Amino acid sequence: MRLVLAALATAVVICSTPQSAEAEISQIVTPRRLVGVAFLGGSAVLAQKGFDLNDEADDFYAAYEHATDGAEIEKMYQRTTNRDVKSQVSWALAAAFGVTGVRLLLTGSPEQPSTRLAENDRLSQRRASWRRGIRWFPTIEPGRLSLRIERPLY
Repeated sequence: MRLVLAALATAVVICSTPQSAEAEISQIVTPRRLVGVAFLGGSAVLAQKGFDLNDEADDFYAAYEHATDGAEIEKMYQRTTNRDVKSQVSWALAAAFGVTGVRLLLTGSPEQPSTRLAENDRLSQRRASWRRGIRWFPTIEPGRLSLRIERPLY
């Protein structure tokens, strides 16, 4: 767990962009970075839980090998497979959370769209092709495959 937390702290330090000394704290600590750190923390917790569940599965398997009663054998086998599946799911979620956290830390904030429409944009919209704005909706249902095409009227 300490290794995971050390890696998390290193990722936060590396991913934080260098700012000037007079930069405000709100420019350094953004909501996007906070969510990225939260995802990395959740990834560390899920990875640790996966290792704990894997250790429990190993313990139940050892008890399964030494069991003599049929009911106890079945119970230990079920517990072993249960913990093993849960550990694998935990590791998969940890990987997904980790990738998402790193992505949020490394990528910048999306640009705000302009609220003002330039004259060039208005002219290009008038000359736009009739195909502009067409949306395709493929649908797969039992026994049929369909395609719906929509185009706004205005």
